[in-house]
Amino acid sequence: MSTVESTLTPQQTHLLEQIAANCKPGKGFKAASCFLGTCIMDATQPESPLDPQIIESARRKTSALVTNQFPGTTMTWLDDAHGIGFLTKLEEDVFRRVAEALQGKCRFDVKIWESTVPIGIGLACTWFAPTLQAAPRFLLDTAEQLLHKPREQFGLDFVAVHSQEDVIAALGGRVNLFSDLGVSQEGGTIERRIHERIPLKLSCLLRYLQPGTTEPELLKGETTSVSRGGFSMLATREFHPGEILELELLKTDGPLFVASRVVYCHPLDAGQYVIGVQALETGPQAIISADLATAAQTYN
Repeated sequence: MSTVESTLTPQQTHLLEQIAANCKPGKGFKAASCFLGTCIMDATQPESPLDPQIIESARRKTSALVTNQFPGTTMTWLDDAHGIGFLTKLEEDVFRRVAEALQGKCRFDVKIWESTVPIGIGLACTWFAPTLQAAPRFLLDTAEQLLHKPREQFGLDFVAVHSQEDVIAALGGRVNLFSDLGVSQEGGTIERRIHERIPLKLSCLLRYLQPGTTEPELLKGETTSVSRGGFSMLATREFHPGEILELELLKTDGPLFVASRVVYCHPLDAGQYVIGVQALETGPQAIISADLATAAQTYN
């Protein structure tokens, strides 16, 4: 468990400036925010590291493809293999259609000396509605998480975000909290809508690490709703997107432990905060607090 690192790289700072320029005075954005994430991989061995010369050549090719498909867009490279292009004013269906056309061009060969390496480019596109009430950092953090943990290696992973709960649904694909909690939807099946949210008032304990400490702090909270991939909850402390928490849900038939990542946090009156968390892993025993060293490697 740890707090999120507040220091931004120059690349992230550049992107945040672009996002902030699209903010409206007050709340929301002037236009839709579109993130075109790209990941360079060896098309035959995705997990194998690429030679720096090959990566550099593939980056130039990728940037040219993006610029040709989305004129005026400049790729910002977060590291050797991952880049994000940011643009505004595209409707969801237009962004998806143009991204699909780009995906068809994202297989090519790179030749270095006498070697030819087949390159595959994974696309992780995130579209944020202009009515979304969120900070620029929330948009960037979400786009980066979806880029680094795509559902498709070489395909098009397109996520449309109309609410902050949509982010939890998109990121929380490894668990099914409806099943874990034994809740059901009257008149239908749980699987009917992955974004379905159900009101759920349940007491819980939150464990987290303060900076510079080695033992988790304990805080009481209460869930307000649950989706298949996460919770909305109330607590008396502010958390930041990216922070890792362990929730202990106090059910009548025994505790449920949930390793979680904070997606959003908003202040309410009387010193309370509404927090949205993405569920990473669940179980009947402590997950994070039982072994902090392993958890730090697994979830950070």
